[in-house]
Amino acid sequence: MNACSLLSSDLGDVPYAYICGMRRRERIYWLCQLGGWTSFVLLNVLTAEVEDSLISQVYITAILFFLLGILTTHLYRAYIKQQGWLKMSLRKVIPRMVGGSVLCGLFYTLLYGSIADLFLPGIEPVLNFHGLVLVSNILNFTFLMLSWNLIYFGFHLAENYRLQEIRNLELKASMAEIELSQLKSQLNPHFMFNAMNSIRALIDEDPAKAREALTLLSMVLRYTLIQGGKKEISLGEEMDIVRKYLSLEKIRFEERLLVEIHMDEELRSMPFPPLLLQTITENGIKHGISKLANGGLLSITAKKSSEGALLEVINSGSYVPEDGIQGIGIINTRKRLDILYGNEASFEIAQYGNYVKASIYIPWKNRS
Repeated sequence: MNACSLLSSDLGDVPYAYICGMRRRERIYWLCQLGGWTSFVLLNVLTAEVEDSLISQVYITAILFFLLGILTTHLYRAYIKQQGWLKMSLRKVIPRMVGGSVLCGLFYTLLYGSIADLFLPGIEPVLNFHGLVLVSNILNFTFLMLSWNLIYFGFHLAENYRLQEIRNLELKASMAEIELSQLKSQLNPHFMFNAMNSIRALIDEDPAKAREALTLLSMVLRYTLIQGGKKEISLGEEMDIVRKYLSLEKIRFEERLLVEIHMDEELRSMPFPPLLLQTITENGIKHGISKLANGGLLSITAKKSSEGALLEVINSGSYVPEDGIQGIGIINTRKRLDILYGNEASFEIAQYGNYVKASIYIPWKNRS
């Protein structure tokens, strides 16, 4: 168990990612503190060397500069967190950041100047009240602190934006999962209603076929319970349950239902939304073939393309949405495809002569 896990268990319901995010920010903060002040001090030392003024006091002042810089900015950071500046809007933070830079610059000048002027008499006095020397030193240190503020708040602004994007994506994914569950809850009763009607019609006419139909129905329901809760299954599994469903309908329609199924074997392992093809097939029978006195043909083909698969369900009958409103099966199919694949998938349904053709295109992608 790592440190984040141990800390998470100590803090109860505090999210693991949040705790690790805090630890990550703390590591980055100290890396930036040490790296930033070290770079600044080294720059001053190199400048002194170029100007041929490199003396022992320069190294001492560099160390003092480094330690007091860490101390001042760390205390300032504690004040920022205690006052909640990181949670404020940019409009409120900017004046506080400028004021904080001025105060930190003044504090740093007085602290550094007091120590340097007292213990390092060999360097030019920092707290020089003649002319504009002291004012110049305060402005220099204020500019240095303003640079620190810009880096510190800039990092937190970018980090907060990144975390907000993650939260938005998580919220979007959560909403998508809820919507998918709602869509499936609508589809399952829809299928059950039609299947039970089919069996009820057979009970008096042919009890043997009714028992056979009941067995097929139990297999379909078992599939629905086991696979229906998944986001995707294999196309081969979906096609197998469609065959069982059509066998169930074949008992009811007998010679009035002609079935043709063709699928490229390469597509059997392709990820596919459960019950999607079954729903379209069911609609083809319910709204097409069942309304024809002589029945008709239902054909299913699945062809592999370069980047995905094209599935076509063709059935005898006509496609005329009532009052221009599409059925729940079509609406749900489009919503599910949009949630799972976005604009990469498509669903079309149209009339072609005496037949209705529903076409589904799904990209060949492994999705978790």
